[in-house]
Amino acid sequence: MPKKIDTAGLKHFKGKENAMIAGKPESTNTATVAHAVGEYFYWKGVLHIVTAAIAVGGTIQTNTNVKPAVLADDVSDLKESLDEQSEAIDGLIEELDISHDDSGFVEVEIINKTTAEYTNGAWTENGSITTTTAALRYNAINLINVVPGCSYRINKLYGYYFLFDENGVNGTQSEIYTQYTNVSFTVPTGKYKIGINVRTDRFSSEFALVRTSPTPEESAEYPIMLDDFSLIPENIYKDDTVLLVSHLKGKKIVCFGDSLIGNDQDESGVNMSTPAMLSKRTGATCYNAGFGGCRMAEHPTSYFNAFSMYQLAQSISSGSWTTQEQALVDGEGNLPSYFSNTVKMLEEIDWSEIDIITIAYGTNDFTGNVSESDFKKALSDSISDIITAYPNIKILVVSPMYRWYMDSSNIFTDDSDTHTNGNGDLLTDFCDWCKEECDIYHFPFSNTYTNLGVNSINRLTYFYSTDGTHPNVNGRWLRANKIANDLLSAY
Repeated sequence: MPKKIDTAGLKHFKGKENAMIAGKPESTNTATVAHAVGEYFYWKGVLHIVTAAIAVGGTIQTNTNVKPAVLADDVSDLKESLDEQSEAIDGLIEELDISHDDSGFVEVEIINKTTAEYTNGAWTENGSITTTTAALRYNAINLINVVPGCSYRINKLYGYYFLFDENGVNGTQSEIYTQYTNVSFTVPTGKYKIGINVRTDRFSSEFALVRTSPTPEESAEYPIMLDDFSLIPENIYKDDTVLLVSHLKGKKIVCFGDSLIGNDQDESGVNMSTPAMLSKRTGATCYNAGFGGCRMAEHPTSYFNAFSMYQLAQSISSGSWTTQEQALVDGEGNLPSYFSNTVKMLEEIDWSEIDIITIAYGTNDFTGNVSESDFKKALSDSISDIITAYPNIKILVVSPMYRWYMDSSNIFTDDSDTHTNGNGDLLTDFCDWCKEECDIYHFPFSNTYTNLGVNSINRLTYFYSTDGTHPNVNGRWLRANKIANDLLSAY
């Protein structure tokens, strides 16, 4: 049985079930009957609505005279708003086989023999054209931009081609075709240009470079297939690989924390920050308010203490960031360089527009031997100050993450499951204290210690071999996905 999902923006389907059923299906790009504006019909298995009249024998074309509609196995059961959904989004991707139905895509001819511009000679792997005697048997067609992940076909190729990086170098050569061949290929990651070498005496009039699959932008125009029904509501959020129905799209989330949040500042790549990952996962705008080396509770060094969570919460409440501004002056040369940019960002935020705050501290409090009472009071005061000033803001408290220890030769010695601090406390005690304070204020808690599956056996999958505290990009994605799931479930 196909899964059902409530979608928004479907009120125009009410009372039109019969019209949707009556529309004659079409299986090709040529209309077998006339279709009037506003008519619904199935084209290549997907429900479409007619936007411009189509005559018998006319060409059916997406975004010209039709556009995809929304289909479910029982339209009358669809509710009018995503707000009425009670089922959590967590696990949707694993439970449903989600993909695009790009069957309506029309191939795009990039060049043909008439439009191709070329030079006598042959492309080489370093991106240059050689004019050796052997090379002069070929015409080197000017470099053409291609899209990684998209599929192409070269019609009637007698020769070979190179796929280059964005700078037109580091070419990867195809096989050499010694007879006319229609060559299909998918552009791999990191390749953005193609250089084609065509035999001068075998330059067919049917030669062409054709894109046979849509780009990511074009793909967004086609239905998302969930089992055997599709949907295209306006609130679909798209990232690089999957499509999610996210009710957090457009929300604003400020992510406070220590170095596990703040030390990575990039929006992508191996140094992609956890807030950037949360933004990708939820569709929300996520602000990175992490400050490396800082605590939930008081720090003995005054210029680091200004960035402890309880101090930041006081600044949110008062609207004054003079404590942090002075700390930047006092700690100049000793504080991470990104602190100043983060303070500027916090000063510019309109806190009345913030929807959610995440609080992720504990690792430095553990190392600094902060007592249970001081830690709990700092978290309690932080929550109280924020929601007193802005009662509309929701809060998610995030636990510390598993960590491991090594000797001077980077050999594993023990981990946070057994390693105690100067007070005899475990890191898991700080996780428990976070949960206890959340329960008092009835706010959700994200356990990123025991629920991630990170342990002493697989630790090097998620951590650097020389750093048992800060997760690598795999570890950050693992933690970010857990936090995102908890946000989506709670809010």
